Amino acid sequence: MARSARQRATDWVYANVFAPVGALFLKLLCATWRWDVSGLENMAPFWREGRPVIVCCWHGRLIMLPWAWLMHGGGDVYVLMGKNRNGELITRVVARFDMKAIRGGSRSGGKEARDEMARLVKTAPRTTLALTPDGPHGPPFVSKPGTAQVSRECSLPVVWASAGASFCVHVPTWDAFTLPLPFSRVKVHFSKPMFPEPMKDAPLEQYRDALDAFGRAELAAVDAALR
Repeated sequence: MARSARQRATDWVYANVFAPVGALFLKLLCATWRWDVSGLENMAPFWREGRPVIVCCWHGRLIMLPWAWLMHGGGDVYVLMGKNRNGELITRVVARFDMKAIRGGSRSGGKEARDEMARLVKTAPRTTLALTPDGPHGPPFVSKPGTAQVSRECSLPVVWASAGASFCVHVPTWDAFTLPLPFSRVKVHFSKPMFPEPMKDAPLEQYRDALDAFGRAELAAVDAALR
């Protein structure tokens, strides 16, 4: 269906006004935070040896990841983004943090996105797939099946990137989106990898639940360290 002139104009504003302004605001805010990034030794073997890996972050904590990746990441990182207008906006924002996008999601283009991820890890193995498995609509801290499916089908380990802040506000959204205040201490921790092979014969839902339990425990540990 053709988009109206008003819709096209709104898309242009999102892409050419909101995105650069949003990225600049985020970079300025990130520059005030006191960073504590740990667990990089868990990512180093993948970056050093050119091996693909999935990095997961809960949706409500994702704002702290682009800067951490810009400062410490290695290889190419691809973020899964929806095909809607908000997905386009976020795609253009994270591009300013050296992140690329794969477009698709649970509501539209999910299979195509999974196929693109599978192609990437085969043709460009020094790839990190960055996923927010409980997005885009929740419930919070409960993954959609896609992450477990991609991990198993592509034999990719999952590393959780857990993020928290000493002083923050929680936006009244489904994920209680966490926005650290200026000059807060921000902690980002990369977990040890969880490999799919030990659970290769388990139902996909059981593997998904195990990933979720690991991710929730990692986030709880980060939050506890900031108290």
